[in-house]
Amino acid sequence: MRIQTQKNSTENSSSLALWAGYILLAIPVIHMFLAVGGSITMWQNMFAEGLWNTISPPWTADDLERQRNFWTQIGSFSIPMFILGASIVWLSSRHQILPSFLGWSLLVYSIIGGFLCPIGGFWLIAIPGFLLIMHSR
Repeated sequence: MRIQTQKNSTENSSSLALWAGYILLAIPVIHMFLAVGGSITMWQNMFAEGLWNTISPPWTADDLERQRNFWTQIGSFSIPMFILGASIVWLSSRHQILPSFLGWSLLVYSIIGGFLCPIGGFWLIAIPGFLLIMHSR
């Protein structure tokens, strides 16, 4: 009976981590979809220019629209967050216990980002943070 309980506990824990991973996959996809949707013309112009060196450094004011769009799209944390989500899904589908610092890090990141930008989507990152903390217990 105890072995069965331990197995169910491991499966429940993996399920929490899977949900956290899937949420971390969805957040950047939604973010990129919304961010790129308003800048199609800019990207078309950049492709026409050959892409190389079409974004000026952020400390200059050469083209603020391109800088803003770059840093809210490709230069944002969306791609690393997607990779983190994919890694969490991959590891948890193999019933690996993930370290609690992943959940705590996401939770702290969401609190800091949410405090600085309360109307943004940083609060969404708290959900997988809590799930990963519960998973590691």
